[in-house]
Amino acid sequence: MAPTCELALGRSAIYEFLSLAFLYPEQGSTTQLAEKASNLTAETFRPAPGELKQVLGQVSSRLRDFTVDGLIDEYVEVFGHSVSGDCPQYESEYEQAHVFQKSQTLARLNAFYSAFGVATNPELKERPDHISVEMEFMHLLTLKEAYAYLNNHGQEKIELCIQGQRSFLAEHLAPWINSFVRQVSRKAGSGSVYGTAAHVLQLHMNEEFRAFGIPPAPSRRRIIPVQQEDDLECGAGPGLADILQGSSQV
Repeated sequence: MAPTCELALGRSAIYEFLSLAFLYPEQGSTTQLAEKASNLTAETFRPAPGELKQVLGQVSSRLRDFTVDGLIDEYVEVFGHSVSGDCPQYESEYEQAHVFQKSQTLARLNAFYSAFGVATNPELKERPDHISVEMEFMHLLTLKEAYAYLNNHGQEKIELCIQGQRSFLAEHLAPWINSFVRQVSRKAGSGSVYGTAAHVLQLHMNEEFRAFGIPPAPSRRRIIPVQQEDDLECGAGPGLADILQGSSQV
């Protein structure tokens, strides 16, 4: 990887789109997502972004045919109203059978977020291991990297952001992202909005893992049935800006 400000901004824009794409839809979600997907197809942040651009274009086209109610129906069909037993959006639901293991994952995530000056919003019901929260954190780290470039904060701070991305990818995304994509693709189907969004996620994360030299886990990780005490309702909470709270300055 040859890091540049432009590359960091492009990657950040994709992470922002993916964070929004897997949130519970609210009024304006379809228009916002369609516009962001359309904008991303015009950017040249990859040496060979052809397939990614094509799939983003498909997402944009499909979203323009949806009302928010239609998108909510599809969301509920794929993910349900609470933690899905066959297509969970939570890192700790993949091969972590015991409450202790899940608690450890959540604790590590919260420590990671805290180290970069952010925390999950306590008013939300979403856990810190939700796919949208993890995508938003990567959006923040890549944005911090671009901010450091633009403001000449020096190589040390740039490298801190890059190392944070590498660690988060290796520890919290590589172990489960392929399994998540596989489950969404099976449940939603390739012709759906969420199936296509999962394809965007797969293409982007494949490039991220390749660029950082991180081997992702295979897409065969088992989903552990949700225990009652872990079943937190997936509410239709506020928008993206409310997922993480804190300073975005480097």
